[in-house]
Amino acid sequence: MTFGTIKRVGAILIAIVVVLAAGIVVGQAPAIFGVDEDPTASIAFEDQQQDGESVIIEEVTLSDGGFIVITDSGEEPLVVSDYLGAGTHENVTIERDEVDLVGRLTATVHQDTTDDETYAYEDSDGEEDRPYLENGFPVADTATCLLYTS
Repeated sequence: MTFGTIKRVGAILIAIVVVLAAGIVVGQAPAIFGVDEDPTASIAFEDQQQDGESVIIEEVTLSDGGFIVITDSGEEPLVVSDYLGAGTHENVTIERDEVDLVGRLTATVHQDTTDDETYAYEDSDGEEDRPYLENGFPVADTATCLLYTS
């Protein structure tokens, strides 16, 4: 092997090491530079019979905490849950006194972008406490909620 060949092999090996190191750094860039990944959430809202004053969310998982907003076909929320911390919550009861929570209802998971544990989506015209998104769509589930009869 000539000295020129050894130099070329050495240069190729150095280039491979640099490319591999750069790939590792780029892959770790969000963690290194403090860039957060997109927040994630999931929700399971099953059909149910209730007293009309509450609904039960079977399970909700929030990466960064937030709220569950219950709506019907109208634009305004019927009720908003209390603040839920990050993690998985099971059998979350959401209550409302004024209007029966019956019919086809949608539960949407919202972030707490203001970090004040107070829901501000409507008050901020949708600028704050936006819904969690999955594939560009709000994380939500729909259920039929009926009044139970005795």
